[in-house]
Amino acid sequence: MKKSTIWRVLGIGLLLIAFGIGCGSGDEGPTEPIRVGLLLPLTGPDPAFAVRLRTGIEAAFEERNYEVAGRQVELIVEDAAADPSIGLDKARKLAEGDNVEVVIGPLYSHTAEAVIPYLDEQQIPNLSMMNHNIGLGQYKYFHGVGGVLKDIAYLMGQYAYDELGYRTVTSLGIDYVAGWDFINGFVDGFEGRGGKRVQEQWHPFEVFDFAPYMTNLDDADAFAVWSIAPYAWSLVKQAEEFGVDLPMISPLGSGTINEEHLHEMGDAAVGMLGTAWYAPSIDTPENKEWVARIEAKTGEPLYGDAVYVAYRSASVLIDALERTDGNTDPETLGSAIQSTELDTLTGKFRFDPDTQWGRSTFYIFRVDKVDDEYLWIPIDEYPDSYFGRE
Repeated sequence: MKKSTIWRVLGIGLLLIAFGIGCGSGDEGPTEPIRVGLLLPLTGPDPAFAVRLRTGIEAAFEERNYEVAGRQVELIVEDAAADPSIGLDKARKLAEGDNVEVVIGPLYSHTAEAVIPYLDEQQIPNLSMMNHNIGLGQYKYFHGVGGVLKDIAYLMGQYAYDELGYRTVTSLGIDYVAGWDFINGFVDGFEGRGGKRVQEQWHPFEVFDFAPYMTNLDDADAFAVWSIAPYAWSLVKQAEEFGVDLPMISPLGSGTINEEHLHEMGDAAVGMLGTAWYAPSIDTPENKEWVARIEAKTGEPLYGDAVYVAYRSASVLIDALERTDGNTDPETLGSAIQSTELDTLTGKFRFDPDTQWGRSTFYIFRVDKVDDEYLWIPIDEYPDSYFGRE
């Protein structure tokens, strides 16, 4: 064979090899990282809560070495503060600057109401960590893992009437969307059973002196309260200082008043009731093992439900990405998220088939003193809960 012929054959062979490699890489799907945005209130009123949310998200991805379906995961964290305008600016940065393919958060409902419509316009799937107002369910690419604000409080209202025998309540809540929905959700459930709210009071942000509210309380069978940290801690402590002897009920109790705060409140918190999705005291082998892993990661005790709810949202996303083989097309990923059925530390999680809201176990917790520790102890549970309260 002539040398020129040999070189032509070798050249054609090399071209075919190169072409084959190129075609093969195309068949294997995208190899660039999956860019996940995370919006947290790192400079909000309770930065420690935001840090715990971040811990939960990171823990879920670390378990998989930040790789899902053969693609690396790049987590981009932005501080949404507790300000809708800042949150929207950071969402724009994630979408238009970082080109994220999915966003988890923000936390606070008034920030979510600014951010989620924008993300929907950009066709970027969004997963919540905590619960939000039911109106956000109108947005196609929003997935309310944390459920509806009113729902978990609605259950507590029914429980207060049916199981505790209360017939009247007085209420005090923080004057913004989450406070309205938590308190009014409780009242909806309570009055729906036949109870009556005899008084309602609302406090603004940046209030730590609750004397005017405590001295103005009307008599009732129970005192329904909800505020964000750190205001909630002051509220409970000052109720004791002013001699308020009404049984205290806090919708989403362990979410805002965790075990660290209970220790500071001491006996003032004993007997308080609240609803939540999780508390570290849940007595199962799986939960004990998970708590030990988280505490080994952080080097400190696990408090409250923040780490868990964030871990759950990241787990929902990871499960969906695995089922799409890493495909982050908004329609494909959104459909996979919506069809999630996940075994969690608290039982089955899924989305309501007719809405974009999560269904999960709701717990009734009571604060007890156990071996010199103040803990939220589960006293009842309601699996697969969703009410869709407006």
